[in-house]
Amino acid sequence: MALNGGSWWNPWGSRKSRAQRRSANRLGVILESAEARYGSNKYRRPELELLDAYYERRQYDHLSPWDAAKDHQGEYVPVRHRAPRLNYNFAKTLTQRVTSRLLGAKTFPKLVVPEDRDFEFYLRLIQMASSLQANLLEPCRRSLNTGSCFVRFHLQNGKFVVEHYLAKYCYPRFRADGELEAITIMWVYEDPSDVNDRGEPKEKWYRLDLGEQVDVLYDNPEYEAEQKREEVPFQVVSTAEHGLGFVQGEWLRTTMAMRDVDGPGLTEDITGFIDEINYTLSQSSQAVSYNQDPQLVINGMTEDELEELVRSSQKAWNLGKDGKADFVESDLSGVERAGQFADRIRLGISDIARVVFNDPEKMNMQALSGKAMEIMNAPLVELVDELRPVYGPAVKKLTLKMGAANIAMLERGEPAPVNVPAGWSPKSLDIQEEWPPIFQATMVDLRDKVQVTALATNANLISRASGTRYIAKDFNVEDVDAELAAIEAQPILNPFGAF
Repeated sequence: MALNGGSWWNPWGSRKSRAQRRSANRLGVILESAEARYGSNKYRRPELELLDAYYERRQYDHLSPWDAAKDHQGEYVPVRHRAPRLNYNFAKTLTQRVTSRLLGAKTFPKLVVPEDRDFEFYLRLIQMASSLQANLLEPCRRSLNTGSCFVRFHLQNGKFVVEHYLAKYCYPRFRADGELEAITIMWVYEDPSDVNDRGEPKEKWYRLDLGEQVDVLYDNPEYEAEQKREEVPFQVVSTAEHGLGFVQGEWLRTTMAMRDVDGPGLTEDITGFIDEINYTLSQSSQAVSYNQDPQLVINGMTEDELEELVRSSQKAWNLGKDGKADFVESDLSGVERAGQFADRIRLGISDIARVVFNDPEKMNMQALSGKAMEIMNAPLVELVDELRPVYGPAVKKLTLKMGAANIAMLERGEPAPVNVPAGWSPKSLDIQEEWPPIFQATMVDLRDKVQVTALATNANLISRASGTRYIAKDFNVEDVDAELAAIEAQPILNPFGAF
């Protein structure tokens, strides 16, 4: 079934998917406030804007401050109708931890072309020239948060420019094979150079269309709340015919399902837990603050005596014969129970998001091996293993597109980030993704691995060549055959072997 032109999915439509309805039921009051505040025509899905608000710690901006216990009419404002005093950014922390194990500096996938090492080296140069690993960190976090994100690249003055756009502003269209055919990027911004009668900046539209052959930039008409997106009178400002045959960018999402434009976000199922822990911590903070500045209570004195109460030079109160003074303080047992409840909430978040929050004090008490870390973080390891088959092909396709654009620029005689010999072309497109371990091996792991390899080779269970291949990656040996030849050629320093 085609994904464009009369297909089941209309990027401009307003039909809610099952995931959207599920999110609306789960996110509750804050989502309703977000819909009322943001409307539905500024964003592709209001739920995406809400999840971005959690990521950016502004999900409570529409609520009154924590210390404003009364409104302008003097009415009491319930605690849950105020912004919490403490806003623990769980959304960003979760995505940062997963991203570091998915596309971090030590876990970024390596593209391997066994039949064409020159092409493999070329792809590596493309990634270095574009700083692809660094430029993919924030888009990866954003896609994990909301379920999707768009990464765009273009060439300017012989250099790669890589940027990303949030999913709520993007309206992608896909071909029948699932490849990105075109994408429209639209958002509303405030123009400080153009103000209305009240001196406020006018809201205007921004729109950019990216296609397989041409990119189109439009003008900036004024935003009208009641106007549908498809009815905005855009005018073309400029076009860029690149003729590459593909969109200069890649749609990142957490799923391979072709019917799902947005994959499931990590934050989507834990917003209620985040709210609960923020309000619990805020109320505990208020209780502790009260004990730090307790209320003084004086009894046994008349009102006239209280008015004449004077503090002495020794900073003590003279309460007379029958006066007594005490501070009203609590035993903080409620705060202690609230802390235990907050720990249970964090455990619930770990169960749902599959990201383990280890105790730093316990972690520092002993040196842990990489294998032990995998066992302690088993849910996170499973999550990353599920995401690798999704993000690996996206990294590969994005690198290939950048490499093709680089060659196209050279053929046109324009400056390009990476130079190649004239007439050079890849011999093989059989590109494989090679992933490093999620948790790097420590010296303890390496020692045990070498000992096992030595025992197996000395017992003639495996050949020395197989043993060398088994531990080659741990010693950054890329050419195993050359390493075996060097081992055979090196002089024997100890005729009795190693112990």
